[in-house]
Parts: sequence; structure tokens; C-alpha cells
Amino acid sequence: MFDVGSRALPHDANDEIPKACAMRSPPYGLKYLKAKPSAGIWVAIGPGAWRFAEARTFPVMVLPDESQPDDYDWPSNGQPALIYELGDCNDERLQAMAKALLLAGAPSAVAIREALLTEDDPRVFFDPVDENVPA
Repeated sequence: MFDVGSRALPHDANDEIPKACAMRSPPYGLKYLKAKPSAGIWVAIGPGAWRFAEARTFPVMVLPDESQPDDYDWPSNGQPALIYELGDCNDERLQAMAKALLLAGAPSAVAIREALLTEDDPRVFFDPVDENVPA
């Protein structure tokens, strides 16, 4: 188990991830590397980030509220990045996250601010645990 702040993250001791990546990997970074995704990098940021990442069937890395983007080595695999802001997040934090991903090798980094989306926007990801959303 990896301890990230107040979160313990599962880790298979047999994962073949380079040690340099594992030392400062962001939450769910090892899952991202192991999955070898080709659809890009997803990073959830803000108060709803953990819940969002845990509900996805694809790897979504998390920037914990108590951490800074440069606290981690962000795996990029040369993929474009999407930063999905869930809740309150200031512009400087989003810019710092984008910069960290670009420095890690992402060719682009785009932020989507959930607060600016409306419920009828197809880009909104409804919480699967929310009883007000039909299954």
C-alpha cells in the first residue's frame, strides 16, 4: 500500500514499474502506467477528485488537495493531458498542474472546470453514487 496523505492506495508488489517512477508517482499514477493508456492523461483536481477518479473505469490520476503538482513525477507517455477540476480550484493551481504535465512530456494540457459546465452539457460526468441521477 502507498500512503498518500490520508489515503492508502493499493499496489501490487509484482508491478513492473521503474523505481524512479514509483518513488514520486501521483495517486493512481502506477495504475496509469500499468494500463498503458492511449487515450491521454486524465488528472482530477479539487475536492471531488478522489470520488471522480475512483468511479472511473480508466485510470485517472489525482492531485491531492494538500499537495502541489511539482511534488510528483507525472507519467505522460507523450500523451495529451486533460485536467478535470471538480470543485473549487484557483487559476494558479490549474496553471501549475498544466505546467507540470507539459514539463513531464505531455504535448498539450487542457483544463475543464466543472463549475463552468451546465447539467445538460455532455461533458459533465455525473457521480454514479448520486441517487438523483437515474442508473
